[in-house]
Amino acid sequence: MSTIHILGIDLGKHCFHAVAHNYAGKEVLRKKYNRSQLLKFLSNLETTTIAFEACGGAHWLARKCADLGHQVQLIPPQYVKPYVKGNKNDFIDAAAIAEAASRPLSCALLLLNQKKHKLLLSFIVSVMALLKSEQPVCLVSEQFC
Repeated sequence: MSTIHILGIDLGKHCFHAVAHNYAGKEVLRKKYNRSQLLKFLSNLETTTIAFEACGGAHWLARKCADLGHQVQLIPPQYVKPYVKGNKNDFIDAAAIAEAASRPLSCALLLLNQKKHKLLLSFIVSVMALLKSEQPVCLVSEQFC
């Protein structure tokens, strides 16, 4: 059995800072990885919860982690900020992400696979086209219009 319960990862352009907590909440890992090293580490890691701060690049890595069998949490930045202790650096951010992931959240973001993402985008585009058209639009039902 792995000692890692939650792995918090602070995302960067070229390097990723990881902090892992065990079931008691104690830090058991603090390491910096590049992209290839991180993917190799995650593929060898037993299934666990991996948390990221939600940002533009988080979905790609979150999908990779989900494909490896890990449970993924994308946490909005405003829910991570209260757990940042001391001066800001990447390891402290990763520890705050792991800490926030261990707490019950009222808002966790959904991980969209590419099919769901394309479907959502096409829906938004079609609704925007309807709203921009000059014809009256009824989105509820024909009998109420």
